[in-house]
Amino acid sequence: MNRWLESNFCDNGEKAVFVTLKFHRKRGLSQWASVVKTPGALGSINEDYAEKLLSGFLNRLDRMHLSKRAVKQGIRLKRAVFKHKGFSGENVHFHCIVFCKGDAEVFLSTCEEIWGNLSSNNWIDVSRSRFEIARSISDTGHYAAHEVYKLGAEDSWMIDYTHMPTGCSSAELAERARDQQNKTLKLREERLRH
Repeated sequence: MNRWLESNFCDNGEKAVFVTLKFHRKRGLSQWASVVKTPGALGSINEDYAEKLLSGFLNRLDRMHLSKRAVKQGIRLKRAVFKHKGFSGENVHFHCIVFCKGDAEVFLSTCEEIWGNLSSNNWIDVSRSRFEIARSISDTGHYAAHEVYKLGAEDSWMIDYTHMPTGCSSAELAERARDQQNKTLKLREERLRH
C-alpha cells in the first residue's frame, strides 16, 4: 500500500489537505436500536450510512472546485480515501488526502465548511473531525493507510472514492480509468500474496 501511495501520490510540490471525518457515538436509545447492541452501550454509525455522508462531502467538494462539465465526465479531485475503525474496531471514521490547486488555506476552509454544513445530520462530529494542510504527502499517506494491515485493503482502502489525476479527453479519461483499475488489481494481488 505504501509503495502504491508513494508512486501515485508522490511529493512533487503539490499541495494537499489531510482530512479526518469523525462521527458521534451514541448512547443506547431506542431511536438508535438498529446500531446499538446492548442498552446503555455506545452505538456506532452504520458503515453504509457513514459512506453515504463521505460521498456527500466529496461530491460537494468536487462540485465546488471543478466545472460542472468535468464532474459530469467523472473527473474528480485527486485524492486517496481510507476507512478506519479505531482501536475498538467500532469507531468508523475516514482519512482523506485531497490535492488542491491554488491556495491551500482557502481549500482547507472549504473542506471545513462543507463538513460543517453536513453537521445538521446528528451523526457528524465536527468538533473531533480534523482538517490540516499536509506537510509531507508521503508521511500523510502512510498514516492514512495505517489500518490497512488490520482491516485489509479490501475493507480499508475506499477505492470508489480514491481518484487519480485526470483532465483529458473522453478517450484519454477511459484509458486512465482502465489504467487505474489495473493498478488497483495489481495492488490487490500483491496484498493477497502477503
